Amino acid sequence: MGSLYFVESPFQVINALEAASYFKDTDGVVIIRRSSESENNVQMDRLLEKWKWRSVLNIPYHQNYFITGLKALWMAKQMARMKCAFERAFQGIFGSGCQNLVVGNTSFRELYHLDDGAYTFEVQENFLQYKNPYPQPESALKNLFLKSLGLKTTITKPVNLFTCFRINPGPNQKIIRHNFEFLKSLFPTPREHTDEKILFIGGNWVEFDYLKKDFYFNYLLGVRRMFGDKKIVYIAHRREDERNLESYARIPGFSIVKYKHPLEYEFLAQGIRPSRIVGPYSTVFFTLTQIFKKLPITLLDFPDEEVSLSGRSRIQHFRRLFAEQLETEPVRVELPPGNE
Repeated sequence: MGSLYFVESPFQVINALEAASYFKDTDGVVIIRRSSESENNVQMDRLLEKWKWRSVLNIPYHQNYFITGLKALWMAKQMARMKCAFERAFQGIFGSGCQNLVVGNTSFRELYHLDDGAYTFEVQENFLQYKNPYPQPESALKNLFLKSLGLKTTITKPVNLFTCFRINPGPNQKIIRHNFEFLKSLFPTPREHTDEKILFIGGNWVEFDYLKKDFYFNYLLGVRRMFGDKKIVYIAHRREDERNLESYARIPGFSIVKYKHPLEYEFLAQGIRPSRIVGPYSTVFFTLTQIFKKLPITLLDFPDEEVSLSGRSRIQHFRRLFAEQLETEPVRVELPPGNE
């Protein structure tokens, strides 16, 4: 009896691969909820080819969420009607109505959360405090409608974790920690990266409105000054705007790289063990230090006054997590004169 894996991002797929390998699951079923980002979808497809699945099902993207919801509704009805039974169900986002609907109407013994960045910590905090990974109340009208169709509206099983993070289990909870052993097994042992270039981890800080574009550009100028004459390779997040990246590329000594796969995969595929990674808060600091033991990192911080109100609590959350997980203090970037 195989397991069910519901994924929506490349990183969730990487963790689904790790789970399938860990449990020796050769009869798994994957459900992918597609997004509007073609690069996101292509990355997921490439990664899924690394394991043999019983079947891969799709919930296509539609700009009208109602249409997407109907597809998920149909899939949930099929699961409930066929009484699909799985050993385990793995779910990436408990705030996703589509995932909750389909997984909630599928029969399985154990429920696991798949890592999706720092969201894993939010899931655990909600589970410990509310016994619910997503305690936001659903619409009463929506619940009534789903019940009229004979569908469950909540997932009642306890949430276990399949994770790369150091997290203590709660009462009656299983936590299985992995170190990306399957991903590492796909490639030869990487060689040490001896290039003097600085590998800077970019992020969609501007696109998410956490930082203003002008400040982030000056921040990168400060990073340029911090490392003197060394060349800097800016590794872009897949959701960064191309026009913004073009402006960063005009900074002397900067070059922009946008990979076709998640960074964890790319370094291993290229056979490179980075000598050091640098940048502000990113999940890859957690993951790469699991893949490459004793990897030196330089964590950079943002001044609170430059972070938007919507992003300030998120940055504070990152600071706490990084202090707990990596036991490292962030470094302040000095802005160029005139940009203080």
